[in-house]
Parts: sequence; C-alpha cells; structure tokens
Amino acid sequence: MRYFKILCVVLLASFLVACHQISSGTVVDKYIDEPHTSFIPVMNGKSSVLVPTRTERRYILVVSGHVGNKHVEETFKVTSEEYKYYKIGNTFTKDAVLENKEGDKQ
Repeated sequence: MRYFKILCVVLLASFLVACHQISSGTVVDKYIDEPHTSFIPVMNGKSSVLVPTRTERRYILVVSGHVGNKHVEETFKVTSEEYKYYKIGNTFTKDAVLENKEGDKQ
C-alpha cells in the first residue's frame, strides 16, 4: 500500500510538470475569452446561497508545434500587449521579451 501511494504521488507530479509540452511554435489561432458572471453555491448553515463571481478577460493564443515526432496544439494565456503583437502565422516563444518600435527591449 505504501508503494501504491508513492506511485500515485509520482504520477500526479509528472502530470502537473508536463502541462505545457511545447514552449514555442506557430500561432494558428487567437481569441479573447470575454468576462462573464458565474454563480457558486455557498452553504450557510442548512441553506445555500448563490454567490456571483466575475471572471477576467483572458487573451488566448493557440500554438502549434512538434514534440518528438508528435504534432501538438496548445493554448497559452498572454497579456493584451502580446495578443496585439502576435498575428496568425507568427512564431510564438513562451516568456520571450517583446521589442517596441524603437528596438529597445521592454
């Protein structure tokens, strides 16, 4: 039983580490996930109350790349400046420093 628990922890850690398989690739799609309101039930004694929560606007890039001999498409959440900078067909690199029009690094 002890080894089973260790195996489960190791497998869970490997799944969490491998969230993004690619760090660069070609932008194949981009979209904005608009803010919306959702309701979360909260128990207050014997009754429950629906509490509204508001999500934030998210800027999403869909990036296509290769891992070994496998073709992978992943989504990356980026800032609004990065969203405006990248066009479909551009090469995306995670954590890259963008340059402004004067050529200085940001």
